[in-house]
Amino acid sequence: DRAAAAASTHLLAADLARIPITRDVFTLARSAPGVLLDRVNVAGAETGQQPGLSSKGTRGFDTSWTIDGVVVTDMAAAGSSTLYFNLDNVEEMRFTSAGQDIRQPTGGLGVDIVMPRGTNALRGGVRFDGAARGMEGTNLPDELRQAGVTAARADHTERLVDAGVYGGGPLVRDRLWFHASYSVQDVRLVRSGLADRTELRNPSVKLTWRASSHDVVTGLYFD
Repeated sequence: DRAAAAASTHLLAADLARIPITRDVFTLARSAPGVLLDRVNVAGAETGQQPGLSSKGTRGFDTSWTIDGVVVTDMAAAGSSTLYFNLDNVEEMRFTSAGQDIRQPTGGLGVDIVMPRGTNALRGGVRFDGAARGMEGTNLPDELRQAGVTAARADHTERLVDAGVYGGGPLVRDRLWFHASYSVQDVRLVRSGLADRTELRNPSVKLTWRASSHDVVTGLYFD
């Protein structure tokens, strides 16, 4: 596009539903040309361990995160988001690797997330994604087997669960709308012979009020 200076990848909720990929915002960054991650999240085994992101020679701690235009980059861990995400809360995403908006404080990767809002149509859904140890193979080398290491002690996935419920609609038609969701991610692994469990619970509520023909007020609670 000769009229645009930015280099960005734009994903909509419909795109997210069709991509056969781990349901993780950080993993989705891999779909943006030039974006690199410091790990690969296979089937959700790395969910709960936020990766470092970088692009086109920039440093990982120059990555900037925003939700509905509000900066949520971690002040104590530069380049990281302060929170984890439920993909039911993502209406669209944009990964910008060059030509960022002048309001972005760094020249690194920009990750912009827009949360869904309710409409006059009442809509909702329930989802469940999961995997268990019985669905996973093993590639334990013979040298480790001879040293007494068993498949149960070697690194593996015990159980992965990602479940959620969401819905939205009008509170006052043409004037006030809501969208709410709740998700649970339960990641159970064995690493270096030790059990490693990560549990993420993400509730959210978004209210949108059309105060006038020219003004819209939005309130978002996200944990």
